[in-house]
Amino acid sequence: MKVFFTYRIAIFFLIYFIQINIFAQAPPDVVQVEDGKVIIKIDKRNKKEYQNLLLYFGLNEDSLFNYGNIGLLAKEGWVLQRLDKHVAEIALTLSEDINTINWGNEPIFFDMHPAGTPGYPVPVLYGYNNFKTDSSVFENNKNETVFILNGNTNAEKVYLSGNFNNWSTMSTPMQKTDKGWTANLNLKPGKYFYKFIIDGKWIYDPHNNLKEPDGHDSFNSTYFKYNYTFRLKGYTDKKNVTLTGSFNN
Repeated sequence: MKVFFTYRIAIFFLIYFIQINIFAQAPPDVVQVEDGKVIIKIDKRNKKEYQNLLLYFGLNEDSLFNYGNIGLLAKEGWVLQRLDKHVAEIALTLSEDINTINWGNEPIFFDMHPAGTPGYPVPVLYGYNNFKTDSSVFENNKNETVFILNGNTNAEKVYLSGNFNNWSTMSTPMQKTDKGWTANLNLKPGKYFYKFIIDGKWIYDPHNNLKEPDGHDSFNSTYFKYNYTFRLKGYTDKKNVTLTGSFNN
């Protein structure tokens, strides 16, 4: 029986077993298929597989085990089925054709697509930014991306979390200023999602009009680091000039 599908779990099986045999059986302590779902067990105590699973699924240890956040996996239909001190289980409901596979006893053929790095997918997605007043995210003259959160000066700690740091809750602390908090990052051009964590409380950017659902009844703020600058010579007597194209509809 030949089955062709390109879903994330198919690619996972291929990457996981390609060094052994494409017909290999999934180890029951990592991957299970039951009740129409595939279940991935991520166990801190299984050091051999633990980091590989986090890396492949784009999960951050802090966000997953401290906040139960599975990031963009939620948009793909994954749910966090179990979470305790040592183990997290993520589950995905399978389509009917995948459910008919006799797992471990039938060969499966995969059609792989290249994967990108967090915040820099293939193909790269671009758009335009839309802030309410002054930009809370911008590029400085050192080509650094500056994130600003005004206010909250009574907070003890503020962290910046996004797909650029695998939604880490601790790796990007923001620096306190007299007006709020700031952080500078070196980012490649592309589309980024981010949030602020204020003394353990997650919020999206209140000054950014661009946001997308985060899968947890809230939103991720969206920022585009541009890859091109348009220049129009002359017309200095005009009051307003607007750039329009397919990139902004």
